[in-house]
Amino acid sequence: MAGPLCADDRDGGLALWAGIFTVGIAAIGAAASYLDSYWSENLAQRVAHDLRMRTYHHLQRLALSYYDKHQVSTSLSTLTTDIEIVQDFASSGVLAVLIDVLSVVGMFTLMAWLNWAFTLIAAAVAPVLLLLIYHFKRAVKTATKEVRRNQAKIVAVEMYGLESQRVIEAFGTQDFEEERLGRVSQAAVQSALRARRIKSSLAPASALPVALCSAFVLWRGAGLVTAGAMTAGGLIVFLTYLARFFKPVQDLAKMTNLIAQASVATERIGEILETDDIIRERPDARPSQGLRGEIIFGLYSRICGQSDD
Repeated sequence: MAGPLCADDRDGGLALWAGIFTVGIAAIGAAASYLDSYWSENLAQRVAHDLRMRTYHHLQRLALSYYDKHQVSTSLSTLTTDIEIVQDFASSGVLAVLIDVLSVVGMFTLMAWLNWAFTLIAAAVAPVLLLLIYHFKRAVKTATKEVRRNQAKIVAVEMYGLESQRVIEAFGTQDFEEERLGRVSQAAVQSALRARRIKSSLAPASALPVALCSAFVLWRGAGLVTAGAMTAGGLIVFLTYLARFFKPVQDLAKMTNLIAQASVATERIGEILETDDIIRERPDARPSQGLRGEIIFGLYSRICGQSDD
């Protein structure tokens, strides 16, 4: 009787520790998830704040000639929408890209340890996928630039219309302003649909090379299993790792849109920061001290070609 009781006590202790470890792992996972979410958002908010303040600081010190050549609505769109896009990418995109890159490296190392010959086949397909992603990234980036330009035009039309509402109502040009907004809005819709067509075609295009590689490994591995040179379990494990190897690559392909948006937003912010139309002080400038005198403003009015002081 003592033997079975001791065995039951030992099994009960193992089950207790297994339960404790399960709860502990869940608690650690929950804490890590919280820290990941909080610190990622903390970093993103700080990046957005620094970009916003630096861009606004630069805009405040540009010469007035800059505002003669650039619409205020475009700068406002950069200060809001573009910085928000960079913030979203810093909050979620950067970590996701890092995890996918580390997953690709880890899966490649495991596959090379299991079967280096099949791993070389996957390595040969990877450059094709990267080249495909690079090609689509350029196309998506061009389309995204057009979308952002049209969105900035929408802001410009809406901003002008709301600021000039009294004049618009006085002259009854509401229909004209609505037509202007309709034209730029329709252009934005068309450019967004073109960008979506490009983005949507990337997933099927990247799935074909992955399917061909998996099919070849399955066909060749089945022959090796039949010949006794490879076990069925080894083939199943390698196919599992192969799928996990290509999944991060496909995830990176799906993130092309987010990466392109962040790239375009960064370029638009950089265009403002690189603008050199700043009022500069001469090297021999002296601080003003003890200014005295009077400034007289004269009011002039011009009516029917005549002016009166």
